[in-house]
Amino acid sequence: MRLAADANVLLSAVLGGRARAVLDHPTVEEVLTSETTLAEVQEYAPVLAKRKRLSADLVLLAVATLPALRIRQVN
Repeated sequence: MRLAADANVLLSAVLGGRARAVLDHPTVEEVLTSETTLAEVQEYAPVLAKRKRLSADLVLLAVATLPALRIRQVN
Protein backbone atom coordinates (compact mmCIF):
# COMPACT_ATOMS: atom_id res chain seq x y z
CA MET A 1 0.00 0.00 0.00
CA ARG A 2 1.12 3.56 -0.73
CA LEU A 3 0.53 6.21 1.89
CA ALA A 4 0.56 9.99 1.45
CA ALA A 5 1.73 11.83 4.56
CA ASP A 6 1.31 15.48 5.50
CA ALA A 7 3.40 17.45 7.99
CA ASN A 8 1.25 16.49 10.99
CA VAL A 9 1.65 12.78 10.29
CA LEU A 10 5.41 13.05 9.83
CA LEU A 11 5.88 15.17 12.95
CA SER A 12 3.78 12.75 14.97
CA ALA A 13 5.91 9.87 13.72
CA VAL A 14 9.12 11.66 14.67
CA LEU A 15 7.86 12.48 18.16
CA GLY A 16 6.72 8.93 18.88
CA GLY A 17 3.03 9.34 18.15
CA ARG A 18 0.73 6.72 16.72
CA ALA A 19 1.63 7.77 13.20
CA ARG A 20 4.96 5.97 13.62
CA ALA A 21 3.16 2.64 13.94
CA VAL A 22 1.23 3.38 10.76
CA LEU A 23 4.37 4.29 8.81
CA ASP A 24 6.12 1.15 10.07
CA HIS A 25 3.16 -1.16 9.37
CA PRO A 26 4.18 -4.10 7.14
CA THR A 27 1.46 -3.36 4.57
CA VAL A 28 2.83 0.15 3.94
CA GLU A 29 5.28 -0.24 1.08
CA GLU A 30 5.85 3.42 0.35
CA VAL A 31 5.27 6.74 2.13
CA LEU A 32 4.92 9.73 -0.19
CA THR A 33 5.23 13.38 0.68
CA SER A 34 6.16 16.63 -1.04
CA GLU A 35 9.22 18.84 -0.72
CA THR A 36 6.93 21.57 0.63
CA THR A 37 5.68 19.25 3.35
CA LEU A 38 9.21 18.26 4.33
CA ALA A 39 10.17 21.93 4.53
CA GLU A 40 7.20 22.51 6.84
CA VAL A 41 8.28 19.56 9.00
CA GLN A 42 11.81 20.96 9.25
CA GLU A 43 10.44 24.37 10.18
CA TYR A 44 8.22 23.13 13.01
CA ALA A 45 10.37 20.26 14.32
CA PRO A 46 12.55 22.54 16.52
CA VAL A 47 9.46 24.27 17.92
CA LEU A 48 7.88 20.96 18.88
CA ALA A 49 11.19 19.65 20.22
CA LYS A 50 11.36 22.61 22.59
CA ARG A 51 7.78 21.99 23.78
CA LYS A 52 8.58 18.33 24.40
CA ARG A 53 11.93 19.22 26.02
CA LEU A 54 13.86 17.29 23.40
CA SER A 55 17.03 18.17 21.57
CA ALA A 56 16.16 20.04 18.37
CA ASP A 57 19.17 18.44 16.66
CA LEU A 58 17.96 14.98 17.61
CA VAL A 59 14.46 15.67 16.32
CA LEU A 60 15.83 17.07 13.05
CA LEU A 61 17.99 13.96 12.69
CA ALA A 62 14.88 11.83 13.14
CA VAL A 63 13.13 13.91 10.47
CA ALA A 64 16.01 13.24 8.08
CA THR A 65 15.66 9.50 8.58
CA LEU A 66 11.90 9.32 7.97
CA PRO A 67 11.00 6.60 5.47
CA ALA A 68 9.29 9.03 3.11
CA LEU A 69 9.76 9.32 -0.62
CA ARG A 70 9.77 12.93 -1.79
CA ILE A 71 7.64 13.71 -4.78
CA ARG A 72 7.97 16.83 -6.86
CA GLN A 73 4.92 19.08 -7.06
CA VAL A 74 3.79 20.07 -10.51
CA ASN A 75 2.51 23.63 -10.83
